[in-house]
Order: sequence, then C-alpha cells, then structure tokens
Amino acid sequence: MKKIIKMRDCSDNIKILPAKFALGFALGTAMFITMVHSSGASAEALYNFSIDTKVARRSLVEFADQAGLTLIVPYEIIEHKQGNAVKGRYSLRDAIQVLLMGTGLGATLEDNNQLTIYRLDNSAASPARSGRHNASGAQYRKENAEQLGQRQKSNPPPLDIAQDSKPNDFRLLEEINVTARRRSENLQSIPDTVVAFSAGQLERANVQNVRDITASVPNVSIIESLSPTSTYIIVRGISSMRNSEPAVAVLIDGVQVGSATELSQSYFDIETIELLKGPQGALYGRNALGGALLVTSKKPTRDYEGKFSTGFGEDGLLEVSGSFSGPLLGQGSDELLFRLAGDYSTFDGNIINEFLRQGHSMDLGVGAGDKPASHAMDFEKSHGLRAQLLWQPTDSLALDYRYSLNDIESGAMWYRNIYRLESDPNLSYEFPVNSNGNPTAIRTIDAHTLKVDMDLAAATVTSISNFTDTQEHYGRAGETQGHDRTGNVLFYTEPFVNDFLEQLTNPIDQEFFRREMAAVAAGSFIGSDQYYDIQTISQEFSVTGDISDSLNYIGGIYYLRTQRDDIIRATWEGPTGTSFDCEPTYEGGPKISDTDCNGLLFNTMNQQDNDAWAIYLSTDYQLSADWVLTAAMRYDSDHREVTRIDGPTVDTMGLGVGSCDSTADPENCAVSGSKIEDTFTAFQPKLSLAYIPSNDLTIYGTYAHGFRSGGF
Repeated sequence: MKKIIKMRDCSDNIKILPAKFALGFALGTAMFITMVHSSGASAEALYNFSIDTKVARRSLVEFADQAGLTLIVPYEIIEHKQGNAVKGRYSLRDAIQVLLMGTGLGATLEDNNQLTIYRLDNSAASPARSGRHNASGAQYRKENAEQLGQRQKSNPPPLDIAQDSKPNDFRLLEEINVTARRRSENLQSIPDTVVAFSAGQLERANVQNVRDITASVPNVSIIESLSPTSTYIIVRGISSMRNSEPAVAVLIDGVQVGSATELSQSYFDIETIELLKGPQGALYGRNALGGALLVTSKKPTRDYEGKFSTGFGEDGLLEVSGSFSGPLLGQGSDELLFRLAGDYSTFDGNIINEFLRQGHSMDLGVGAGDKPASHAMDFEKSHGLRAQLLWQPTDSLALDYRYSLNDIESGAMWYRNIYRLESDPNLSYEFPVNSNGNPTAIRTIDAHTLKVDMDLAAATVTSISNFTDTQEHYGRAGETQGHDRTGNVLFYTEPFVNDFLEQLTNPIDQEFFRREMAAVAAGSFIGSDQYYDIQTISQEFSVTGDISDSLNYIGGIYYLRTQRDDIIRATWEGPTGTSFDCEPTYEGGPKISDTDCNGLLFNTMNQQDNDAWAIYLSTDYQLSADWVLTAAMRYDSDHREVTRIDGPTVDTMGLGVGSCDSTADPENCAVSGSKIEDTFTAFQPKLSLAYIPSNDLTIYGTYAHGFRSGGF
C-alpha cells in the first residue's frame, strides 16, 4: 500500500514525501513498518506532537510521521494495546514514554532515525536494528519478533529510551500529563494554574472525597453547611452560600454535577483529579467562576486485573474499596470490556454533642431514631458502586457506558452558638455543641452516562449523555439519633441555656437573655426537616481536531435540563406531648402550631425548572517554535423558573401554614401555583499567550471571564 504523508522534519521545512506501509506475515507473526525520511532526529530536541488517545498501532504510526522516524514493531506485541495521548512540545525521549506509558512496551532510538518498539518483559521481542533507508524511498524487512530478537543480540542499540535511568526519566513525571483543557497535554505547557493528582498520588495521599483534595491544595478550602451533603469549594476566595449555585464547576467523567449536593460523593478507583484555578467559563461554562475540578475514573482493561484495599483510623474510621476489570465478551480488538468498582466507609465522628455526652435525653419513646454509636454529631457512613462497559468495535469508534451509585448517611446540623453580651459588646459567650439528638442526613445519587468517541479523518467527535437522580433529606423525625423529634435548628438546648442564664451577672444581660431564651429554657425548640429531589439530563457534543501543524481546536454545544423539587419545613417542638400532636385546622389539613402544641410553623414547597444551553470554541495557535496563543469563547444561556406548590414562604410567627394572605401581603405570601422566572446569559472569553523556551520553563499571561448563574 502506498500513501502520501505530510510531515515536518527537524528543520521545520514542510515536505511531501512518499511512504510505504506494509503488513507482513512470517512464522505466524504479523508486523508492520512505516518508514519516512527526516534529517537526523535527536532524542533531546523538542518537537510539536498532536496525538490523541487511540489504539497503539495508529498512535505509533502518527508518532513516527510527526517526528520523521522509521518505525519497526512486531504487530503481535501491540495488538490490543492502547497508546496514550501526546500533545504539546516534547523531546523524542519524553514523548515516546508518554505514548507507551502503562503498555508494557519499550522503545529504542538509533542513530539512523529508526525507532524500534519491543516488549519489556519478553526477551524474544527485545530491540533490534535494521539497515538505513536509501534516497529512493523506504526500506523494510518482513521479520517476526523472534528474528528481530536474534539480530538484536549481535548488534545492541545505542539508546534504550524506556530503560534510561537518568533522574529526569519521564516515568517520574507521569502525573503531569493532564486533560484540563479537554485534550491531553503536558502540564508544563498549559497557560493556566493546574494542580493534578495521578492515581498513584491519590492512593498515597488516601484521597477519598473532596475534603481530602482541598486539604492538599493551597488557597483552596471547603465549607459544609448543615451537613456533608451541602458542600461548597472555595478557590481563591470565591465562595458560595447554601442553596445557591456553586462557584467551582465539578466534572466527574466529563459530566458537570447538577448541584452542590453531589460534591460530597466518595472518590474511589480514580485515575486522575485535576483542579484548575481561576475563571474557566470558556470551556466549562456557568459556575466555573472560581475554577473547575475534574475527576476521571479508571477505564476497563483488556487484561484481567483486580485490587482490594482497606484502612483503619481513629474514631471508628474504616475504609474498604476494590475493583475488578477485564474482557467480558468477544475476542480481539472488538471485545466488550468491563470494570466494576466499589467502596464502603464508616466514621463515628469527633464533634461531640454535649447534650448526649452528659446523659441528657428528650426521647419520649415515640419513633426515636437509632441509638448513636457515639456522642459525636459528624458521624458518616457511605458506600458507592460504579459499573462500566467499554466497547470498541472499530479503530475509530468507542462506546463507554457508566453507571454509578453513591449513598451517604451522615450527621447534620452541628452549629454552635456564640452570643455577644448586651452589656459589653467586647464580651461573648460560646455555647458547646449541643442538640437534643444527632440529626441525620441521607442522600442517594444514581447516575447513567454514555460516552461515544468517533475518530474521523480530520477530527474526533465526542458525545456525552447523562441522567442523574439525586435525592436527599435531613432532620426528619424518626431518623434523628437519640430522640423522636425533628432536627434542632436553634442549636442549643434547655440545660445549656439555663447554665448560661445562671452565669449572667449584669442586669442588662439577665433581662435581655431571659426574655429571648424563655421558651428554650422551658424545654421547647424549633425543629426543621428538609427534602430535595433533583433530576438532571445533560447532552454535550464536541469536536476536537487540528487544522494544521500549528493550529488545533475544540468546539462544542451543551444542553442541561434540571428539575428540582424541595420541601422545607419548620416545626414547634414543646417539652411535652408527642411529635405533631396539634389538631388540624380543617379535616385533612396541616397540624399548625401556636406554640401550645407540637406542629408546623411553616411549610414551603417549590418546583424549580432550569434549562441551560451553551456553545463554545477554543483554539491553540503555534505562533513560533516558542510562542503559543490560546483564544477561547463561550456563550451560556440559563433559564430558571420556580413554581410555588404550597405557601407561605416565610415564618408566620406561629400563625401557621395557610394563614398568610397573599392579597394583603404579596411580598411575603405567595399563592400556590404562582411562578417567578428569569433568563441569565453571559459571554465568557479567554485569551492566553505562552512563551515556552524549554521543557522546564513556561511563561504565560491569561485573561478570562467567569459567570455564575442567578437563582431564586
């Protein structure tokens, strides 16, 4: 077969040269050779590579074409192998090690520009030399692995790249090949602040969740509001508030999570985690105001492999995880691969509820939750499951389906009160953490994702489809550990309020606080339970390709549909009586409290609908050997609508549900079925200029605009 290959040689002159591509068979072994002409390749000189992740036989041919090398490889040793992506400026030594990382293959580069691939663990497939090609065209030999090995014994190679033991061996740098900009690139050349963790680093650091990530990265922190299921990442001081849109976009296997509730899921069997700091709206859209967190799980493998790990720690910490992967059906390159992974963890907690520790009780014996395993309020128990199928029927098509389940049951509502004294604002009193029991938060995430990659002649087209159902509730009566009421949102209780009042000596403080805390001092409190059901459907199409040797691009369109149903209730809980013992105001109506019985103070039910779409484009242009210009833009449109299912929206100070007059007080009382809506749009540009004089130095400047969607 004869084809024309367009390549750039070491002197950066464009040449159109003939090349030969042959498949030969000898002794039952296949081998292919691609030979091209170049002008004296160097293992240390820098080259521009643009190779996507694909089967090894294709990625190696592209590597040889782009570097101007002669390639010799026995076909049998690369069958079913997957080559890694190589993007950016690399030396030949570093580039081939990136491409072959994890394949079990080695490479030899010889003085005559010949690159030989061999199996690291098989001496019969060790490096070999062949004759130089002549000026009239490419020369190749039909040899199998055994013949190559025999010739190698009598003529060893001058440079064995894969076994080079220099301190800068690229095997030490595996963690810096990242996909932060939606294509695999060398971290050193990216004009952004990116913190990347490889699978090995994540395992050594015992990263299990987003808390562990933020603890390992400077200028990044986390807030858990009311419970671990209400989690917010703060990057460079850009934060969020409860029930608002997040300030950092989080993508798990290419899918942006639909709510802050999903951030607290466990991270197990993970390949890489990357955190980009600064506005990332040009690529990741709305809510990437402070940055973007990218989590990528491990893929199925063609060989059977499994792993099991467990760990123990203080305060009842137990962590167990495992995975198993391999071929499921079929044979050869089109076999169906699978990967199954799961984890389980439990933690007794270490934030002590002094109410329970001191032996107080408010359990009236009606529907109490489980007995606490300890007095700690921040207990946590979670388990997760991920099942993945990967099918690659052809070299140019791959289908990847993933199902994930993540459940968590944890403590909630462990705020502590600090009061400034009325007599002297410089003095304050800090209550210990105390609640009538340990409220419980329960959350389940079910997610289905289908990713389709198709390699075309000039580009790679990717489709990512996702459906996620997230259900959460906390503070519910009957689930609060240690008593039978809803979760206490005053965050203090009768014995500790009375201790505080007894310590007051100034008449001003005594009069003020005894009046304000009289109900709690008598044993009453305000409880709350909340319920959320969030369903998201998203679809994204993207196209990645190279227009020329110096210009590449990625563009796409994105759609998101979110429906969120929420119920937020407040209840009056007195020291006597059973939970919700008020009489309904009418038959079948709510049990409304007037503070003389236990019942509802208010009940808010909403349905929130969100339709968002976006279009984006990002390009990298190689201005010269050392200068790269990045230009990106994205337009987002986000329409939001909230429908009131039941009112009122505010605390009616004991008047109860249904007592709010929407005609007389339209500002605070919304009738059932009323709607509010708005559309939020933004254009998010990004411009970067990078100077890369060597592999060890990148100087860049970036301008970017971020956008966080509004809400109600």
